[in-house]
Amino acid sequence: MLVAAFIGAQAAPARAQDTLSLNIPFAFQAAGVLHPAGVYRLSVDSEPDVIALTSAAGEQASIKVLGRMTGSQTSPGPTAVAFEKVGETYYLSEMWIPNVEGYQTYTTKEKHSRRMVPAKVEPN
Repeated sequence: MLVAAFIGAQAAPARAQDTLSLNIPFAFQAAGVLHPAGVYRLSVDSEPDVIALTSAAGEQASIKVLGRMTGSQTSPGPTAVAFEKVGETYYLSEMWIPNVEGYQTYTTKEKHSRRMVPAKVEPN
C-alpha cells in the first residue's frame, strides 16, 4: 500500500544540477520497473517532482516524487539514497543531499526494513 504525505518549511530547494552517483548492490524497484544491481545516477529533473534515474548502461527512468522533506527533515547525515525492503524486494524510497530538502519516492505501511546506500554529489 502506497501512502504520500509531506510537510512544507524552509530548506534550500534542489537544483537541476543536483546529481548523485551511487553503486546499488542489489536489484530494486523504481518507476514500476525492477532494476538490476549496479552503478546509477539520480538527478533532480528540471520537470517539477521528477527524479531521473540513469544506469551505467544508459537506461533511463523517470521517478515521480511523492513529497519533499523540508525544514527539520533536511538530510539526516551524509549524502545517501534510502531503500525500503518489503518481503524480498527493495524499493527506492528517498534521496538525500546535504543541506537540501530530501525527496520521497515510495512509502509503505507494510512491515519493512530500511537500507541506506551512500552516494556522491557529482560536480555540475
